[in-house]
Amino acid sequence: MTKIEIINNIANHYNLDNRSVSIVRNTPELCLYTDHKDDHCGVGRYFKEEYKTTTFNGNGEAINSLAIEQSGKGELDFYLISEAQGYPLDFWEDIQNFHDRVEFWNLEGLSNKGKIYKQNLLEKYKE
Repeated sequence: MTKIEIINNIANHYNLDNRSVSIVRNTPELCLYTDHKDDHCGVGRYFKEEYKTTTFNGNGEAINSLAIEQSGKGELDFYLISEAQGYPLDFWEDIQNFHDRVEFWNLEGLSNKGKIYKQNLLEKYKE
């Protein structure tokens, strides 16, 4: 799976209602790798099955914390399916930012701001 395929997959899958976020009163949205509806966030979508649970200890942690905690080297591959391994942490941070920003989504999918951000990502990661 290429970076471009991952970006397009995220853009085509999500909308404002299925982004696996938790809104706690008076706080911003908190991204969850897996939520109570079994939806997954941008990175959690590519987790191995054993980490796609609401009981996963790292659920809601920043991805750079997960990467350092597991590998000490800032890699996420330990958590990812084999098809999504081998990409640097900054790519996954961009994917997570794409997923997390509420202004990038509407009920149908990508908002105009989201479409612009997607195009920027496609340009940044073109091969």
